[in-house]
Amino acid sequence: MAVASLGSVKPLDVVFLASMAEHFSKWVSLEEHGLNCGVGSALLEWLNDQRVAGVSLRRLGVPDAFIHELGNQAYTRSRLCLDAEGLTRFLKAKAT
Repeated sequence: MAVASLGSVKPLDVVFLASMAEHFSKWVSLEEHGLNCGVGSALLEWLNDQRVAGVSLRRLGVPDAFIHELGNQAYTRSRLCLDAEGLTRFLKAKAT
């Protein structure tokens, strides 16, 4: 499994992405903020613009909706399934 950590959304490291597209067909982006206009969106645009076939991307992050329950960072991550347990459940479900 390869793990990429992008320090910022722009500019995308297109050489790295092209290499990853050659080796991995399932991608997951994880964001601790809204999904719109984040790294997942930038990846989708790049995949589309480059006409990369055979790569599926699942974006995980805060939905584009008002969150009525607020709390500290750990609580919010847990409620949105963006904590370790939520990510583990997601990855196990996708692996089967």
